[in-house]
Amino acid sequence: MDIKSLLKLINKYKWVLILVPIIAVTITYFLVQNLPKQYSSEVQISTGLLDPSKKVISNENTDFFQVSQQFNQIMEKFKMKKIMNILAYNLMIHDLENPKKSFRKYSEKLDSLNAQNRAELIQIFKEKLATKSILTLSDNNGKYKLYNLVGSMGYGEETLRKQIEINHADNSDLITLEYVSENPELSAYVVNTLAADFISNYSSEISFNQNNSIVLLDSLLKQKEATMNEKNNALAAFKKIRGF
Repeated sequence: MDIKSLLKLINKYKWVLILVPIIAVTITYFLVQNLPKQYSSEVQISTGLLDPSKKVISNENTDFFQVSQQFNQIMEKFKMKKIMNILAYNLMIHDLENPKKSFRKYSEKLDSLNAQNRAELIQIFKEKLATKSILTLSDNNGKYKLYNLVGSMGYGEETLRKQIEINHADNSDLITLEYVSENPELSAYVVNTLAADFISNYSSEISFNQNNSIVLLDSLLKQKEATMNEKNNALAAFKKIRGF
């Protein structure tokens, strides 16, 4: 086909060539407009497992299988029931204390409560947060069905666990937390609060274990010291009897 014939063909169907992209772009625009808005936030936590400056594991004898297990254990701890419940309490307290700035619109269950009921709920959730209590179905047996209320706002344990992505890239010292929601402030709050609460709980756990180890070691040393003193006293008494 020569150039003249090609130009004639293009000129003949020029409106088709112009309209098809316009129509496609217009349809795509309206389809995208109807999609729910999603906002993603992420935070990274340094574990110190592969950081030479932390000296948790030296480069000379790094057992990568062991390190991988440690990373997996830490990642599993993020999704522990207690950690998810602490996050849920924080979210509920925030929304109850800030009705005009709540991350999500109140559910029917929560919206049906009056101001006094909500004030009582705030106190209950603060007490559960302070004691780091586990939220179970038995919490529905009181004046307020706490388990159902938390679930109605989308802050239930299983819901949060499914929506929070926890990843670790190979050869990286960082664990990444990601959360996607319809509210950018909610997404940021979830990952920041989860990271802060986890670090606080994990640090307390390590400190508790270290203190227990020190107490145990001290007890063993005292036992050995008492045994040694007993043997020395027996030896001294024996020498005295023998006249040494």
